[in-house]
Amino acid sequence: MQDDSRQQQTGNTSLNRTREREAQQRERARVQYRPLFGGSMECPNCHEEVSARYEICPHCGHPLHTGTCTYCGAPMDADDLFCGECGGSRKGVTCPQCGVLNFRSFCRNCNAPLDELAQQELERAKHDPVFGRMLTLAKRLAELEDQIQQAAAGQAEEQEMQEERVADFTQMAELTEEEKALAEEYRRMMATMGMSVPEVPKPEAPKAAQPVERKKRATIEAPDLSALQEEYRQGLQEMAELMSQLQPDPAAPPQIQRNYYSARKLPVIHTEVVQDPAEWVCNFCGCHHRQPSECAEPDLGGTWIYTSHVVTTKTYEYQ
Repeated sequence: MQDDSRQQQTGNTSLNRTREREAQQRERARVQYRPLFGGSMECPNCHEEVSARYEICPHCGHPLHTGTCTYCGAPMDADDLFCGECGGSRKGVTCPQCGVLNFRSFCRNCNAPLDELAQQELERAKHDPVFGRMLTLAKRLAELEDQIQQAAAGQAEEQEMQEERVADFTQMAELTEEEKALAEEYRRMMATMGMSVPEVPKPEAPKAAQPVERKKRATIEAPDLSALQEEYRQGLQEMAELMSQLQPDPAAPPQIQRNYYSARKLPVIHTEVVQDPAEWVCNFCGCHHRQPSECAEPDLGGTWIYTSHVVTTKTYEYQ
């Protein structure tokens, strides 16, 4: 009887282990083929309702499924604290730059590399000829944007100078014969009435036209705007072709493919002149105020004085 009881217990234990393995396999299969499954689920961390296709909750950034490593995609047991393949922590990694908790190789907030997988992918990206050409082209496109803006402003200034007409009022206009006869008639009338006749000033010799001073321009000829625009257009076309060539290994897990794209981001530099209000000149007394509320009669209106400064921002474009 004891032998039968032991055999039964052993059989039950073996059956439980088999059922547990089958449940884990189903979970792994569901995660691996998540696009085939629809529906929604509740995030175990923040309890928000999300799509069952997601690997990580879009609200709190925590994993939604326990059967797969979120760093490399290797299978994991529910009670594993670290991935047996990459060593990824089930508790997540805090980004040293922005302090955000992550469950992936690159920070979801600032894209900083967080583990060895990220460092390896960054090293591969450095030696990627296609991505290297994209970095060089992105820098050139940023330079072209600035040159196009400068060339367009230069053309507008040239057109304004051509349309400008400078009036010279230093010389008196010469009277016509009719006007001279009328002036002489007034002189006679005034003399008959005993009034003093003003002396007509003699016309001065015409003065030589004075050259209008213009702002000295740089000796370097401004680049042709149409040529810059054409180069920019061709650069964008080449960039699109290069981006189509960046493709990760289709056989790699989604987590490794995500690392591939995270390591290949194009920096884009944006430079703009920003005007900030500095002082407010009121119409009441012409005083300079920090804000309209300082004026005794703000309802009378006023004018803001702005200060300009250059702001440079750096953003990234994903491939």
